[in-house]
Amino acid sequence: MKHHLYHFALCFLSLLGLWQCTPAEKPTEQQAGGDSLPSVDIRYAHFQIESVDSQTYLLSIGDSSAGQERLRYVLSYRTQVPAAYRELPFIQLPLQHIGVRSTTHIGFLRALGVAQPPFLSAIPDTAYVFDASLRQMAAEGKLFILQDEALPLEAVAQHCQLLLVSAPLKAAEKEKLARLGVHSIPILEWMETHPLAQAEWIKLFGVLSGKLSKAQQYFEQTAQAYQHLRDSVARHLAPNERPLVITGLPFRGQWYVAGGQSFMAQFIQDAGGKYYWQSTPQAGSLPVAFEEAYRAGMEADVWLHPGQARSREEIAAADPRLQDFKAWQTGRVYNRTRRLSPAGGNDYWEQGVVEPHIILADMVKALHPYLLPAHRWKYYEQLP
Repeated sequence: MKHHLYHFALCFLSLLGLWQCTPAEKPTEQQAGGDSLPSVDIRYAHFQIESVDSQTYLLSIGDSSAGQERLRYVLSYRTQVPAAYRELPFIQLPLQHIGVRSTTHIGFLRALGVAQPPFLSAIPDTAYVFDASLRQMAAEGKLFILQDEALPLEAVAQHCQLLLVSAPLKAAEKEKLARLGVHSIPILEWMETHPLAQAEWIKLFGVLSGKLSKAQQYFEQTAQAYQHLRDSVARHLAPNERPLVITGLPFRGQWYVAGGQSFMAQFIQDAGGKYYWQSTPQAGSLPVAFEEAYRAGMEADVWLHPGQARSREEIAAADPRLQDFKAWQTGRVYNRTRRLSPAGGNDYWEQGVVEPHIILADMVKALHPYLLPAHRWKYYEQLP
C-alpha cells in the first residue's frame, strides 16, 4: 500500500517535470487575433477575468463575500478603453515591460519563461531574490531595482508599463504613477486560504505576459498533481496516524502562528497532519502567548517553520525552554530554509508559490516519511 502511494505520486511529479520542458508559446500578438479571446476559468482564487468583447478582458480582484471592495481593471488589445469602462484603469496589451515588487511575482513569471528582460524590467531588492541570474542581471544594470523604501515613481515610469505590487499603493502614489502612464495591480495571492488558490494567480500572469494557454496548462497539471497526492495520503492514513503539528518561533515575547483558516493550515491538513490551531477562525497570522505555545510544544509531534533557524541548537540559543518541546527532543523539526541565496533570499517564497505539489510532498515526507521514502527535499530540511 505504501509502495503504491509513493510510485503513484512520483509518476505525477515526473509527468509535471516533463511538461514544464515544453516549448514556449507563440508571441502575444497572435493571441489577440481571431473572433474572441480565450476564456479564463478561475476556480479557487479571489479574482476573476471575463471577456467583455473580442479584444478586452475585465479583471476584478477581491473577495466580495468577505466584504472586500473589488478592484477592477480593463486589459485590452484595443488602443482605447471601451466606453462602458472609461472610469477604470486601462492597461493596453500586449505589455512589453513590467516591474514586480515581490519575489513571489518572479516565481510566476519564471514558471512561464518570461522572468528576464525585456519583459521583466524591474525587480525587488536583490537581497531577497533567490534567482542568481536575476541578481547578476541587476548587478549589470539590465534590471532596475525597486528598493524597500518609497517608490521612485518617475524612474518606475521610465522602466515599466505596469507595476505589480503586493498590496494596493497609497492613493497619492497610485494617482501620480497613473499620471506618468503606469498603472499598478495588486497581486494578492498571499491572502488566499488554499495553496491552489495561490498558484492559480499564474493565470493572471498568463494574460499579462501573453502566455495564457501555458499558464492554464501549468496550473491544471499542478492542481492534478497536488490533488492526487493529497487524496492518496488521505486514503492511506487512519485518523490516529495524523501527527500533531505546531508552527512558529517566539519573537520579542510574542509567538505568531498560522491561523486555522490559512493556506498553511490547509497544507498541514492535506499532508496528513493535525494542526494545533486548526479551530481558530483566522486566515492570516495569529499571535499567541508564549505559555500557550509552550503547552502546544509539549504535545506536538512535529514542529514546522521555527523562524530562520537552521539547527535545533539555534532554537535552543533563542530560548533554552524550547528544548523541552517534544519535537525538539525527537528531532522532528523542519524548516523551509533549504534553498537560500547567499544574502538570504528564499526560493520557498519565490518559486514555491507555483509548486504547491512539491511543498506538499516535502511536508508529507516530514509528517509521514514512510509514504514518500525516495522523495528528495526541495524547500524543506530536517534541522540537525
